[in-house]
Amino acid sequence: MKTARQTRTLPPIFKIPSSPPSEKGMSLEEAVDYALSAEGSGFRKRLAMEAGRASGLSLAQAGDLAEGIEMFHHASLIFDDLPAMDDASERRGRACLHRVAGEGVSILAALALVNRAYTLCWKVAADFPAHSHAASRLVDLCIGELGLLTGQARDLSYSREKGPDEVRAIAGLKTGALLRLTILLPAILGGVSSHDRLLLFRVADAWGLAYQGMDDFSDMMGEAFPTGKTGNRDEKLDRPNLVLALGADQAAAAVSAALREAEENLETLGLRWGGLAEFHALLCQKEAEVCRALDAA
Repeated sequence: MKTARQTRTLPPIFKIPSSPPSEKGMSLEEAVDYALSAEGSGFRKRLAMEAGRASGLSLAQAGDLAEGIEMFHHASLIFDDLPAMDDASERRGRACLHRVAGEGVSILAALALVNRAYTLCWKVAADFPAHSHAASRLVDLCIGELGLLTGQARDLSYSREKGPDEVRAIAGLKTGALLRLTILLPAILGGVSSHDRLLLFRVADAWGLAYQGMDDFSDMMGEAFPTGKTGNRDEKLDRPNLVLALGADQAAAAVSAALREAEENLETLGLRWGGLAEFHALLCQKEAEVCRALDAA
Protein backbone atom coordinates (compact mmCIF):
# COMPACT_ATOMS: atom_id res chain seq x y z
CA MET A 1 0.00 0.00 0.00
CA LYS A 2 1.48 3.33 -1.02
CA THR A 3 1.16 6.61 0.83
CA ALA A 4 2.02 10.14 -0.20
CA ARG A 5 5.07 9.98 2.05
CA GLN A 6 6.28 6.83 0.33
CA THR A 7 6.13 8.42 -3.11
CA ARG A 8 8.97 10.71 -1.97
CA THR A 9 11.28 7.70 -1.74
CA LEU A 10 11.10 7.10 -5.49
CA PRO A 11 14.35 7.53 -7.44
CA PRO A 12 15.18 11.10 -8.57
CA ILE A 13 14.09 10.23 -12.12
CA PHE A 14 10.53 10.18 -10.81
CA LYS A 15 10.69 13.46 -8.92
CA ILE A 16 8.33 16.02 -10.41
CA PRO A 17 9.64 19.61 -10.24
CA SER A 18 7.41 22.06 -8.44
CA SER A 19 4.59 23.15 -10.69
CA PRO A 20 1.97 25.87 -10.32
CA PRO A 21 -1.32 24.75 -8.79
CA SER A 22 -4.31 23.92 -10.97
CA GLU A 23 -7.56 25.87 -10.98
CA LYS A 24 -8.54 23.84 -7.90
CA GLY A 25 -5.29 24.58 -6.09
CA MET A 26 -3.45 21.25 -6.59
CA SER A 27 -0.14 21.00 -8.43
CA LEU A 28 0.83 18.11 -10.70
CA GLU A 29 3.15 16.72 -8.03
CA GLU A 30 0.37 16.87 -5.43
CA ALA A 31 -2.08 15.24 -7.84
CA VAL A 32 0.29 12.30 -8.43
CA ASP A 33 0.80 11.93 -4.68
CA TYR A 34 -2.96 12.03 -4.10
CA ALA A 35 -3.51 9.29 -6.67
CA LEU A 36 -0.80 7.05 -5.25
CA SER A 37 -1.93 7.49 -1.66
CA ALA A 38 -5.36 5.97 -2.35
CA GLU A 39 -5.85 2.88 -0.19
CA GLY A 40 -6.74 0.03 -2.52
CA SER A 41 -6.48 -3.69 -1.87
CA GLY A 42 -3.03 -3.95 -3.48
CA PHE A 43 -4.19 -7.19 -5.14
CA ARG A 44 -2.32 -6.67 -8.41
CA LYS A 45 0.84 -5.41 -6.75
CA ARG A 46 1.09 -8.41 -4.44
CA LEU A 47 0.14 -10.75 -7.29
CA ALA A 48 2.96 -9.36 -9.44
CA MET A 49 5.40 -9.89 -6.57
CA GLU A 50 4.34 -13.53 -6.24
CA ALA A 51 4.47 -14.10 -10.00
CA GLY A 52 7.96 -12.59 -10.01
CA ARG A 53 9.09 -14.87 -7.21
CA ALA A 54 7.71 -17.96 -8.95
CA SER A 55 9.36 -16.86 -12.21
CA GLY A 56 12.80 -16.59 -10.61
CA LEU A 57 13.10 -12.80 -10.59
CA SER A 58 14.99 -11.06 -7.81
CA LEU A 59 13.03 -9.25 -5.11
CA ALA A 60 14.12 -5.90 -6.56
CA GLN A 61 13.09 -6.87 -10.11
CA ALA A 62 9.72 -8.20 -8.97
CA GLY A 63 9.22 -5.06 -6.89
CA ASP A 64 9.87 -2.74 -9.82
CA LEU A 65 7.44 -4.67 -12.03
CA ALA A 66 4.83 -4.65 -9.27
CA GLU A 67 5.19 -0.88 -8.82
CA GLY A 68 4.95 -0.32 -12.56
CA ILE A 69 1.85 -2.46 -12.97
CA GLU A 70 0.23 -0.75 -9.99
CA MET A 71 0.90 2.62 -11.63
CA PHE A 72 -0.76 1.45 -14.85
CA HIS A 73 -3.74 0.50 -12.70
CA HIS A 74 -3.81 3.84 -10.83
CA ALA A 75 -3.69 5.70 -14.15
CA SER A 76 -6.55 3.63 -15.59
CA LEU A 77 -8.71 4.49 -12.57
CA ILE A 78 -8.06 8.22 -12.99
CA PHE A 79 -9.10 8.02 -16.64
CA ASP A 80 -12.14 5.84 -15.81
CA ASP A 81 -13.47 8.36 -13.31
CA LEU A 82 -13.28 11.44 -15.57
CA PRO A 83 -16.52 13.18 -16.61
CA ALA A 84 -15.96 12.03 -20.20
CA MET A 85 -15.84 8.41 -18.99
CA ASP A 86 -17.81 7.34 -15.88
CA ASP A 87 -18.18 10.82 -14.35
CA ALA A 88 -17.62 9.35 -10.90
CA SER A 89 -17.37 11.37 -7.71
CA GLU A 90 -15.87 8.83 -5.28
CA ARG A 91 -13.09 6.24 -5.52
CA ARG A 92 -11.66 4.18 -2.67
CA GLY A 93 -13.69 6.05 -0.09
CA ARG A 94 -12.71 9.59 -1.05
CA ALA A 95 -13.20 12.16 -3.79
CA CYS A 96 -11.96 11.21 -7.26
CA LEU A 97 -8.82 13.04 -8.33
CA HIS A 98 -10.54 15.23 -10.91
CA ARG A 99 -12.95 16.44 -8.23
CA VAL A 100 -10.10 17.87 -6.16
CA ALA A 101 -7.46 18.71 -8.79
CA GLY A 102 -9.50 19.49 -11.89
CA GLU A 103 -9.68 17.49 -15.11
CA GLY A 104 -6.58 18.93 -16.77
CA VAL A 105 -4.16 18.18 -13.94
CA SER A 106 -5.80 14.77 -13.39
CA ILE A 107 -5.12 13.78 -17.01
CA LEU A 108 -1.51 14.94 -16.67
CA ALA A 109 -1.15 12.98 -13.43
CA ALA A 110 -2.46 9.83 -15.12
CA LEU A 111 0.01 10.31 -17.98
CA ALA A 112 2.83 10.81 -15.47
CA LEU A 113 1.91 7.47 -13.87
CA VAL A 114 1.82 5.72 -17.25
CA ASN A 115 5.29 7.10 -17.97
CA ARG A 116 6.57 5.91 -14.59
CA ALA A 117 5.04 2.49 -15.23
CA TYR A 118 6.78 2.07 -18.59
CA THR A 119 10.08 3.26 -17.11
CA LEU A 120 9.96 0.70 -14.30
CA CYS A 121 8.93 -2.15 -16.61
CA TRP A 122 11.68 -1.39 -19.14
CA LYS A 123 14.23 -1.07 -16.36
CA VAL A 124 13.58 -4.71 -15.46
CA ALA A 125 13.22 -5.85 -19.09
CA ALA A 126 16.75 -4.55 -19.78
CA ASP A 127 18.05 -7.25 -17.43
CA PHE A 128 16.55 -9.94 -19.70
CA PRO A 129 17.54 -9.06 -23.30
CA ALA A 130 16.54 -12.51 -24.58
CA HIS A 131 12.94 -11.92 -23.46
CA SER A 132 12.60 -8.13 -23.64
CA HIS A 133 10.95 -8.11 -27.09
CA ALA A 134 8.26 -10.58 -25.99
CA ALA A 135 7.76 -8.54 -22.83
CA SER A 136 7.28 -5.31 -24.80
CA ARG A 137 4.79 -7.07 -27.06
CA LEU A 138 2.80 -8.23 -24.03
CA VAL A 139 2.65 -4.72 -22.58
CA ASP A 140 1.43 -3.39 -25.93
CA LEU A 141 -1.21 -6.13 -26.17
CA CYS A 142 -2.46 -5.52 -22.62
CA ILE A 143 -2.23 -1.72 -22.32
CA GLY A 144 -2.37 -0.47 -25.92
CA GLU A 145 -4.93 -0.45 -28.71
CA LEU A 146 -5.43 -4.21 -28.60
CA GLY A 147 -6.07 -4.25 -24.86
CA LEU A 148 -7.08 -1.73 -22.22
CA LEU A 149 -7.57 1.22 -24.58
CA THR A 150 -9.87 -0.70 -26.91
CA GLY A 151 -11.68 -2.08 -23.87
CA GLN A 152 -12.37 1.46 -22.67
CA ALA A 153 -13.46 2.55 -26.16
CA ARG A 154 -15.90 -0.36 -26.39
CA ASP A 155 -17.07 0.45 -22.86
CA LEU A 156 -17.94 3.97 -23.98
CA SER A 157 -19.76 2.79 -27.12
CA TYR A 158 -21.61 -0.03 -25.37
CA SER A 159 -25.38 -0.33 -25.45
CA ARG A 160 -27.55 -2.95 -23.77
CA GLU A 161 -28.56 -4.43 -27.12
CA LYS A 162 -25.00 -5.70 -27.68
CA GLY A 163 -25.65 -8.33 -25.04
CA PRO A 164 -23.62 -10.42 -22.61
CA ASP A 165 -20.94 -11.51 -25.11
CA GLU A 166 -19.85 -7.90 -25.48
CA VAL A 167 -19.84 -7.48 -21.71
CA ARG A 168 -17.52 -10.48 -21.40
CA ALA A 169 -15.28 -9.18 -24.17
CA ILE A 170 -14.93 -5.76 -22.53
CA ALA A 171 -14.13 -7.38 -19.18
CA GLY A 172 -11.38 -9.36 -20.91
CA LEU A 173 -9.95 -6.24 -22.53
CA LYS A 174 -9.94 -4.21 -19.30
CA THR A 175 -9.85 -6.17 -16.04
CA GLY A 176 -8.53 -9.31 -17.74
CA ALA A 177 -5.82 -7.42 -19.62
CA LEU A 178 -4.36 -5.91 -16.45
CA LEU A 179 -4.37 -9.28 -14.72
CA ARG A 180 -2.70 -10.91 -17.72
CA LEU A 181 0.00 -8.26 -17.59
CA THR A 182 0.41 -8.74 -13.84
CA ILE A 183 1.02 -12.48 -14.10
CA LEU A 184 2.55 -12.93 -17.54
CA LEU A 185 5.08 -10.08 -17.60
CA PRO A 186 7.18 -11.60 -14.79
CA ALA A 187 6.69 -15.05 -16.34
CA ILE A 188 7.95 -13.96 -19.76
CA LEU A 189 10.98 -12.18 -18.36
CA GLY A 190 11.74 -15.18 -16.16
CA GLY A 191 11.73 -17.52 -19.15
CA VAL A 192 8.75 -19.58 -17.96
CA SER A 193 7.72 -22.31 -20.40
CA SER A 194 5.06 -21.66 -23.04
CA HIS A 195 2.95 -24.43 -21.44
CA ASP A 196 2.90 -22.66 -18.09
CA ARG A 197 2.33 -19.27 -19.72
CA LEU A 198 -0.76 -20.63 -21.49
CA LEU A 199 -2.16 -21.91 -18.20
CA LEU A 200 -1.35 -18.59 -16.51
CA PHE A 201 -3.12 -16.77 -19.35
CA ARG A 202 -6.22 -18.87 -18.71
CA VAL A 203 -6.05 -18.19 -14.97
CA ALA A 204 -5.76 -14.44 -15.53
CA ASP A 205 -8.63 -14.43 -18.03
CA ALA A 206 -10.91 -16.39 -15.70
CA TRP A 207 -9.99 -14.20 -12.75
CA GLY A 208 -10.64 -11.13 -14.89
CA LEU A 209 -14.21 -12.18 -15.66
CA ALA A 210 -14.88 -13.20 -12.06
CA TYR A 211 -13.36 -9.98 -10.68
CA GLN A 212 -15.36 -7.82 -13.09
CA GLY A 213 -18.54 -9.76 -12.47
CA MET A 214 -18.26 -9.24 -8.72
CA ASP A 215 -17.53 -5.55 -9.31
CA ASP A 216 -20.71 -5.39 -11.43
CA PHE A 217 -22.71 -6.88 -8.55
CA SER A 218 -21.17 -4.31 -6.21
CA ASP A 219 -22.16 -1.48 -8.53
CA MET A 220 -25.76 -2.69 -8.62
CA MET A 221 -26.10 -3.24 -4.86
CA GLY A 222 -25.01 0.26 -3.85
CA GLU A 223 -25.09 0.74 -0.08
CA ALA A 224 -25.88 -2.96 0.47
CA PHE A 225 -22.30 -3.73 -0.57
CA PRO A 226 -20.17 -0.57 -0.04
CA THR A 227 -17.00 -0.45 -2.14
CA GLY A 228 -15.77 3.10 -1.57
CA LYS A 229 -16.65 4.26 -5.08
CA THR A 230 -19.64 5.79 -6.81
CA GLY A 231 -22.31 3.12 -7.28
CA ASN A 232 -25.17 2.53 -9.70
CA ARG A 233 -23.22 4.09 -12.57
CA ASP A 234 -23.55 1.21 -15.03
CA GLU A 235 -27.34 1.26 -15.25
CA LYS A 236 -27.49 5.05 -15.31
CA LEU A 237 -24.86 5.40 -18.07
CA ASP A 238 -25.81 2.20 -19.95
CA ARG A 239 -22.36 0.72 -19.38
CA PRO A 240 -21.43 -2.99 -19.63
CA ASN A 241 -22.51 -4.91 -16.55
CA LEU A 242 -22.79 -8.69 -16.32
CA VAL A 243 -25.74 -8.51 -13.90
CA LEU A 244 -27.73 -6.21 -16.17
CA ALA A 245 -26.88 -8.32 -19.23
CA LEU A 246 -27.60 -11.76 -17.74
CA GLY A 247 -29.68 -11.24 -14.63
CA ALA A 248 -28.44 -11.87 -11.12
CA ASP A 249 -28.69 -15.68 -11.14
CA GLN A 250 -26.90 -16.22 -14.45
CA ALA A 251 -24.28 -13.60 -13.62
CA ALA A 252 -23.56 -15.34 -10.31
CA ALA A 253 -23.27 -18.65 -12.18
CA ALA A 254 -20.84 -17.07 -14.66
CA VAL A 255 -18.64 -15.80 -11.81
CA SER A 256 -18.65 -19.24 -10.16
CA ALA A 257 -17.80 -20.94 -13.46
CA ALA A 258 -14.90 -18.56 -14.04
CA LEU A 259 -13.50 -19.26 -10.59
CA ARG A 260 -13.79 -23.02 -11.18
CA GLU A 261 -11.94 -22.65 -14.47
CA ALA A 262 -9.17 -20.69 -12.76
CA GLU A 263 -8.89 -23.31 -10.02
CA GLU A 264 -8.58 -26.15 -12.54
CA ASN A 265 -5.74 -24.38 -14.34
CA LEU A 266 -4.00 -23.57 -11.05
CA GLU A 267 -4.08 -27.24 -10.12
CA THR A 268 -2.49 -28.15 -13.46
CA LEU A 269 0.28 -25.59 -12.95
CA GLY A 270 1.58 -27.42 -9.90
CA LEU A 271 3.67 -26.49 -6.86
CA ARG A 272 5.83 -23.82 -8.48
CA TRP A 273 2.77 -21.60 -8.75
CA GLY A 274 1.24 -22.65 -5.45
CA GLY A 275 1.49 -19.09 -4.12
CA LEU A 276 -1.28 -18.05 -6.52
CA ALA A 277 -3.73 -20.08 -4.45
CA GLU A 278 -3.79 -17.25 -1.91
CA PHE A 279 -5.12 -14.84 -4.53
CA HIS A 280 -7.67 -17.34 -5.77
CA ALA A 281 -8.88 -17.75 -2.20
CA LEU A 282 -9.30 -13.97 -1.90
CA LEU A 283 -11.51 -13.92 -4.99
CA CYS A 284 -13.55 -16.84 -3.67
CA GLN A 285 -13.96 -15.00 -0.39
CA LYS A 286 -15.17 -11.91 -2.23
CA GLU A 287 -17.64 -14.06 -4.15
CA ALA A 288 -19.00 -15.40 -0.86
CA GLU A 289 -19.36 -11.85 0.49
CA VAL A 290 -21.28 -10.79 -2.61
CA CYS A 291 -23.57 -13.81 -2.26
CA ARG A 292 -24.26 -12.99 1.39
CA ALA A 293 -25.05 -9.39 0.48
CA LEU A 294 -27.42 -10.59 -2.24
CA ASP A 295 -29.19 -12.92 0.18
CA ALA A 296 -29.57 -10.12 2.70
CA ALA A 297 -30.83 -7.59 0.15
